[in-house]
Amino acid sequence: MKISSRTLLRVLSGLPERLERLVDTAGAGKFRIDFSLRHLDDLIREIDRTGNLLSLSILVSSLVIGSALIFSASLSSHSSFKTLGLIGFSGAGILGFFLAIVILRSRRF
Repeated sequence: MKISSRTLLRVLSGLPERLERLVDTAGAGKFRIDFSLRHLDDLIREIDRTGNLLSLSILVSSLVIGSALIFSASLSSHSSFKTLGLIGFSGAGILGFFLAIVILRSRRF
């Protein structure tokens, strides 16, 4: 890109006035900066998705731990708690499978 000497002279000759206006505006407290962030919606969507996956992961792990506690407590007492522990393990397995499918489909692991 070539810039002619006339264009350069015109730009440089207007520079002192522009700088003076900039300093006056900033000194009067009327200085304003406008900027926009590109792809902010994509970032928000990715953070939301990550939060949802993290919540599901915590839910699966709590189901596994709770079911293990119920299942181990049921070995020494009633067998009805054993069924509840198995239901919890089944639910954790289904949710964990779903979580693994979502993670593998995203291809970001």
